[in-house]
Amino acid sequence: MPDPCSVRKTDTSYLTFNYLNATPTIKLYDTIWFESRVNDTFYNRAGNDYVVSEQNYLYQVFQPFKIEQNGTSKTMNYANIEFNPIIKDGSFYNYYSSGFAYNFRRNKPYNYLKVGFIAGKVGMYIISMNNGNNYYYDYLSIYSSNDYCKTFYGLSYVPPTQRNLNYWDTLQVSSLGIVNGQSSHITKNSNNYILFKVIP
Repeated sequence: MPDPCSVRKTDTSYLTFNYLNATPTIKLYDTIWFESRVNDTFYNRAGNDYVVSEQNYLYQVFQPFKIEQNGTSKTMNYANIEFNPIIKDGSFYNYYSSGFAYNFRRNKPYNYLKVGFIAGKVGMYIISMNNGNNYYYDYLSIYSSNDYCKTFYGLSYVPPTQRNLNYWDTLQVSSLGIVNGQSSHITKNSNNYILFKVIP
């Protein structure tokens, strides 16, 4: 059967997460807060096109890493046990991989999520995040309700002013990879993370 779409259109859309703490340093046992409200109208990054798509099953995954000195280089290591997750809006989600996963609370046409992480150990950390509406993929597939040939892919986005980018200068690197691994590579120009420091 021939493809009914002579041209398939794909684009990306940002799902904004706000880092609510006022400073890039967190005191031990204080809480790091994130909040998001996702509308069913998704604009592309250029802001000149959009897709309307109901999202009745939207989730978000947060993965904390501790930044460590590994010989002469700096690397990331999983830091799940260093944080205690809490929820103000949304619910926990039984996810198949590492990290902390949450379901958004649905109130049409919006999805809401507000979650926190209580810091349990001092150190320098990075939290990356991914979103989705499919158990097997770490991105949001957004299908147009009136255009079969148009699909957007939703990506988690933290505004640059909230990422605490000055810590890259402190670290003297422009990217971080996980210890002995190929995945979870984060660069200064990535959009889906925050850097922060937990102090006594």
